[in-house]
Amino acid sequence: MNVPPNSSAAPAGPPEGAAPTRPPAPAAEDVDAESLARERRQRLAEQIVAGMLPETTSDERPNGSDPSGLSEQWYRDNRPPHHG
Repeated sequence: MNVPPNSSAAPAGPPEGAAPTRPPAPAAEDVDAESLARERRQRLAEQIVAGMLPETTSDERPNGSDPSGLSEQWYRDNRPPHHG
């Protein structure tokens, strides 16, 4: 594509013959710090999620039972009107 020199169009890449630039590689200490931080975040996420999950899954419980002790009928009786 021929673009006049005073055109407002931006060039589509580095100048001809120029090597593409890359960001500098992180130092070894940065990589270790990043991996440690990632592991810490992963452990924290696992602790948070583990506290939210029930001890058993619905297929391990008798039909209609809920770990909170409330029955399906209770949920139906207390359903807000806007939930039809």
